[in-house]
Amino acid sequence: MIKNILAKFKPQPKRVEPNCAAPDYTDVIGGFWGNKIDWLKFDHASSDYRIVGWKPFDQRLSVGDVILAEGQQTWMWFVIEEIEYCRDPRDMFSASLRIMHQEVKPFEFPADAGTHVAGTRAA
Repeated sequence: MIKNILAKFKPQPKRVEPNCAAPDYTDVIGGFWGNKIDWLKFDHASSDYRIVGWKPFDQRLSVGDVILAEGQQTWMWFVIEEIEYCRDPRDMFSASLRIMHQEVKPFEFPADAGTHVAGTRAA
């Protein structure tokens, strides 16, 4: 029970923004109902990247737009090569992407790194 309580107060890693020298982006993977982009296929081996999403009409994406995807260790920028909007629902689309740029996130040691000694238990 004490472990569960302490886990709630564990310091969370701080969010690091991408390098300013990286390309600008028009949209990001994620979102919420009615304004969302999700992965349909993400395959590094065959360089096959596809997304599906829903965008309001005033924010529609087109060929050449850039998408930012944040992973656990990297940021990746993709450019839209093909996009197809559906008839119903009209705000839904699918698109194929090409990777444009990838940047590794800086590594930060956790705040409590080095405070634990092997073979000891916390009281």
